[in-house]
Amino acid sequence: MATPKEDVASGNDATGSGRIEHTLPTTGVDSEDIIFVRKRRREDECQSTSSNGLILRPRKRRRCQEDLRTRTLRALLPHKTSPQPPAALPSTHIYGSSGTTLDAALLPFKYREAEIEIVKSIGNGPHFVVFKIIAGKKSYHLYVYKHSFESMSNDGLLESNTFFENARAAHARANSLHAEMANVPAPLCHGYVNLSKLPRESKRLRPPSRSTKVTSAAYTRFLYRRKSNAHDASREEAWRLYFESKGVYAKYILQGLVMDEIIDWEPFADSKFWCRDLETWHFLPGRPAPYPVARSIIQNLELIHTKGIVYSSVLNLDNIWLQETGESGELRIFLTDFTLAEVGEPGSKKLRWKQAKELKWWKQQAAILSAG
Repeated sequence: MATPKEDVASGNDATGSGRIEHTLPTTGVDSEDIIFVRKRRREDECQSTSSNGLILRPRKRRRCQEDLRTRTLRALLPHKTSPQPPAALPSTHIYGSSGTTLDAALLPFKYREAEIEIVKSIGNGPHFVVFKIIAGKKSYHLYVYKHSFESMSNDGLLESNTFFENARAAHARANSLHAEMANVPAPLCHGYVNLSKLPRESKRLRPPSRSTKVTSAAYTRFLYRRKSNAHDASREEAWRLYFESKGVYAKYILQGLVMDEIIDWEPFADSKFWCRDLETWHFLPGRPAPYPVARSIIQNLELIHTKGIVYSSVLNLDNIWLQETGESGELRIFLTDFTLAEVGEPGSKKLRWKQAKELKWWKQQAAILSAG
């Protein structure tokens, strides 16, 4: 039977300690100088040396290791790289015909997130989700803007929400119309809100039989995706960690704008003037003529153009809302989606070209309806 020393030299494990020999030249090397490496080494047997040279006793695994999710969040979502909203829109000193500045600051909503109660969700567009809320015993509409799936890099760095920034810049311009006239096509914006958690119905206001439990995939409702990037696993994981942080490593996870509540509205695509299935106008006996509606939409687009706004969503008929007012059933037009809007100096050549382009289709439709 070979001795332990002979077994070691031959690479066998006679002592059962789980040691194997590194390949070293045997000539002139004492057996005590041979380096051994453990096959397996339990983490609770590890020792570390402090800066003053003292040997520290190892802690248990559950104490010496941080939670994997927390460490990943810190690596992916450093606080310094989290997007922060500017205190106000940058002023470009653009003035309207009356001498008032168009780029007035759009301030935060006067009620904090904890003081806002969400009643229900009333709409889900491609770039935003609309909620009915109560704040200060008054009803509003809260537009929560989605993140573009591509705005998160694979290493967890998040760009600013362009949908929110475009809408905020456009509504800051449109708010100046409310001081000049009534029946403005854009609802009055009361400010922006930063949300540190996913919006859901208030426990006090929801029906007792209705559950509002947020599942692990609830955040996908607030992501704008394209077919080309829907299966990006690394980016998907970064988004999951971002939304589950609940504002720990970022001050907020979503942003929204608070608007006046629009009562008894319907999208133009589902109205009595338009057939969604055939994508054409209704010409049926007993229905109101659609030509006045087309002219009204053109006039409202031209009105916001005077403030240097390009709407950019005129062909999405779900974003044009109709509201009947008064006993006569007079229609009021609302343009609700400004996530693709552009703002610039009113009357500039580039802006006038874009504004004329988005009016072209509606003017063609109005000409067809007037001739018919």
